[in-house]
Parts: sequence; C-alpha cells; structure tokens
Amino acid sequence: MWTDVEKHGWTWLEHAGLSLLFQLACGWMVGNFFWPAVVAIAFFVGRECAQVEDHGRSDIVKCADGQYRRAHVNTLGSLPIGYGLNLLRWSFDSVMDIVVPIVVCGAAWWLLR
Repeated sequence: MWTDVEKHGWTWLEHAGLSLLFQLACGWMVGNFFWPAVVAIAFFVGRECAQVEDHGRSDIVKCADGQYRRAHVNTLGSLPIGYGLNLLRWSFDSVMDIVVPIVVCGAAWWLLR
C-alpha cells in the first residue's frame, strides 16, 4: 500500500489543498461552503475517470492470432460506457485523490456551516 504512495507521490494532498482553496474562496463569495466543495471534488473525480480511460486505451495485448490489439477497446474503437467509473481499475493513489479531498472539504464545511 505505502509502496504505491512512494511510487506516485503525494498528489492527494495537493488535490485536498486545491479543493479546500476552491471551497473557501468560492464559498466566501457566494456565502455557501457546500456547493463549491462538491464542484471541486467533482472536478477531481472527472480527472481520475479520464486517467483510467486513458490507461485503458493504452493497454495492448497479444491475441491468439498473434496480432497486437488494444485490450479494452470495442469494435467501434472506443471504450465501453462507464469504463472510467469502474473502481476496480482505480489504483490506491486514484482512490486517495478523491477520498482525502472529500474528508478535508467535509471537515471544513462542518466547521464553517
């Protein structure tokens, strides 16, 4: 588990800091700290889904006929619907990139409400 952190770095702390900064700045302007946190976290969820889809497009396998093909791409040349939302394909780092900002923004919302 921690070898993953050593390999990928501490991006989840950066995500938490940026989410908190967005939540506090926008929350102060609109007078509500809940919805800016939801927007900030939704941005990072979309980013992680896009990264999973990008990795899925680049998975190359050798088929039985000896040809190399993309592993998860269908006959239309695209990934299946919802491929990026498959949490089984997310790494520990990807999950922490979402969980830590949720906890930090949730705690800030709880304190500022």
